[in-house]
Amino acid sequence: MNAAPPTNPENAPVYLALGSNIAPETNLPQAIENLNLVFGVVAQSSIWETPAEGFEGEDFLNAVVLIHTPISADTLKTEVLRPLEALLGRVRKKEKFSPRTIDIDILLYQDEVVDEELWTQPYLAVPLAELYPDYSQNGTRETLKDVANNLKQNHPIKKWESSDN
Repeated sequence: MNAAPPTNPENAPVYLALGSNIAPETNLPQAIENLNLVFGVVAQSSIWETPAEGFEGEDFLNAVVLIHTPISADTLKTEVLRPLEALLGRVRKKEKFSPRTIDIDILLYQDEVVDEELWTQPYLAVPLAELYPDYSQNGTRETLKDVANNLKQNHPIKKWESSDN
């Protein structure tokens, strides 16, 4: 008999980063739609375009969504996000930096940082700051909005405008 997945007593707010550079105009909206069907997406950032980093490849489209879920971060990652990535054609390779149909990562889980790169990577900080601008690191007064503004000054990132507009 399978044990029930670990849960939290309440629905935890979870901020998820999504990125794609293989057919991103299709895969990013499809991932968001699937997340909406499973959890109900509470909020979504704008879509941001950034160059591939660490390898030669097409630019990435990135966004952040807010969901609420009673399941733990580990269960969310292994039983929902990784299968969703696989459904959308994600093939995990040994190389960390490679093209992908979709990448979905947990940034914040119940206001706890899960991915420390959110403080250093514009493709994470900028869209997250749209949804949670006043979030700050423990022990500092610098908000996510401040971090995102600094990163935008020093890294190539731009709001994506669909060719359909």
